[in-house]
Amino acid sequence: MEATNGEITLYDLLAWEPRLKIISPHPSRTAASDLLSRDVEWVLTARASSPMLPLLRGGELIILPNRIVHETGIPFARLVNELTMHPIAGILAEYPVPDLPTGNLAILGLPGIEPETEGDLNRLLASHRRELLQHISETDRIIADAVEHRIRPGALIDTLSRHLGVPISILTDYDAVLFSTGAGANMIPVDARHSREWFAVPLKSDQTLWIGPIPPENHARVRMSVDRVRTGVQRLLDHDATVAPRGSARASALNALLVPDRAIPRDTIADQAFRAGIAPGRTIRVSLAPPEIADVVARRLLSSLGETHDAGDIDGYRARILIAAPGTDRVSNLIIEEATDWIAISAPVTSARDIPEAARQARYLARLLESGALASAIVRFDDDARLGVYRLLYDHWETPALRHFQTALLGTLIREDRHGLLQETLRIFLEEGGSLRPTADRLGIHRNTLAYRLKQIRSILDADLDSPHARLSLLIALVAATLPNVSS
Repeated sequence: MEATNGEITLYDLLAWEPRLKIISPHPSRTAASDLLSRDVEWVLTARASSPMLPLLRGGELIILPNRIVHETGIPFARLVNELTMHPIAGILAEYPVPDLPTGNLAILGLPGIEPETEGDLNRLLASHRRELLQHISETDRIIADAVEHRIRPGALIDTLSRHLGVPISILTDYDAVLFSTGAGANMIPVDARHSREWFAVPLKSDQTLWIGPIPPENHARVRMSVDRVRTGVQRLLDHDATVAPRGSARASALNALLVPDRAIPRDTIADQAFRAGIAPGRTIRVSLAPPEIADVVARRLLSSLGETHDAGDIDGYRARILIAAPGTDRVSNLIIEEATDWIAISAPVTSARDIPEAARQARYLARLLESGALASAIVRFDDDARLGVYRLLYDHWETPALRHFQTALLGTLIREDRHGLLQETLRIFLEEGGSLRPTADRLGIHRNTLAYRLKQIRSILDADLDSPHARLSLLIALVAATLPNVSS
């Protein structure tokens, strides 16, 4: 990453005047990058007579034409070595140069140096200095307006990105994107911190302001503005932190994320989550539990899955949002002491945009746990082994396709068995693999009563209860009929 300063450099001059080339050291070497970072105050042509140079103030680009070298009779390399003793920015020569020195000085080249070259380059420097001053003044105005009106940090970043002509991003210490314009955050290479095309500026809370990739012609304006950009963005981030909801207000803000208005865009949900304190890139789960479970008990049980945050109530259940840094979402053996208590936990999501989906998963599990359809006290949506067929059915929950499947297999039975007695009998019979005694024992009825009910079922359904395929289809349809009928 290029160090910031407020001056025009050799690198800028090369970007603005395409006829200029660096001829020594080789442009691919690290030394070239360091030498091109030297400030250029003005351009001065050497003289053949003594003294070759007037009194220097530092930062001059010395033009050394071939005719001057010939008139002095001193080899080019020796002249360069002597000039290296002065605080100059570099040397501009006519290429090809026959005897390049190896000293610590950048040598730029032109195919031909004319008497007006010095004046042209100085006018170029003066013109860009004026433009840069105007640009910096406009940058200050943009930031001052943003701070005065307390606009969102993302809005300021968008405006500054357009003004500077480069993408701007803010990343967390674990490389999650807080804000980004265009595809900037996706373009940051591994070695960006060592590239002139990128600025990486530290912010508070282990966040980093990334600016880039920077076109060479825009490098000066970005370099001279980067400290201002950092200060302005940090002030708005600090303001956001001070007005972020806390306590019951934060719980209400989190609750609003769980079942949002369907018309709200997903990006708006992510922005609301950030304002409520959920940083991007975190692993998020949603849990629901009966209000009878004490908060301290629930927090202890859920601690292995992340920080626990109260999110109010949904459907009469106590909602909590669990937040963990990437890679720290640990699933341990969660055990509830009271057999009548339960906790429903969503699968992990890595974007706040998916919090409503996580809440829907938790609501689905909560209904199944409350009805007794799931026997486990604590169920995670990503635990396929415990969910079994319920996990498969979730993807079709409350869809026309699943309702059509149920009607096709059970429609007649549902219509004629209004109290559900035959449906319960059939479900337990199928769960027991068609064994009569275990079915009768679970139902608490005599085997003759069970046989009579099965005869009724066979007469109603157009299905062979002795067929494994028919049994499986009927069991899935019956299980689907027990699914909760309230979705988000």
